[in-house]
Amino acid sequence: ATTMHEPRHGARCQLSVGAGINVAEPEATQATSPPLQEGGSSGVIGLLEVAESDFTRTLAEMTADENAAEADFEQTMKEDEILKTTKEQDVKYKEREIGQLTQALAEAGSDKQGLSTELSAVLEYKTQLVEMCVPKAETYGQRKAKRDAEIAGLKEALSILEGEAALLQRGTIVRARRA
Repeated sequence: ATTMHEPRHGARCQLSVGAGINVAEPEATQATSPPLQEGGSSGVIGLLEVAESDFTRTLAEMTADENAAEADFEQTMKEDEILKTTKEQDVKYKEREIGQLTQALAEAGSDKQGLSTELSAVLEYKTQLVEMCVPKAETYGQRKAKRDAEIAGLKEALSILEGEAALLQRGTIVRARRA
């Protein structure tokens, strides 16, 4: 950045940051300028004092800005370090939790397999019990065959009983005559 200052005596001063102070000759030639007097030397000193105060103020502003930026950087670095540590701990705990959940999943899978086997055995036993205990509706043909068999059995029993009854009655008659 270049700044131009024009003091009272017509000499221009060009200030460049990092380049130092360059005092330029007045626009007119040296011969036409008035002779330097005691006041002329104080003008250069005044100019240098103004330049020094500008540099001092700029340096103070830059130093303050740099200190603020450094403090902000340090604060950000601390926050980032804390955040990084927190994230690393989160990752560690999540990995541990993944391991525990994987183990629990494997145990639950084996438990499920055992329970499925047990359930299928219970269901098979229930099916057998239902077949044994629940009456089944018989078809007409089955009922007729059972009735016919029952009637045949009853007729046979009747014929047997009639034959024995005849023998019993004859034995009673013979006894009655003897008496």
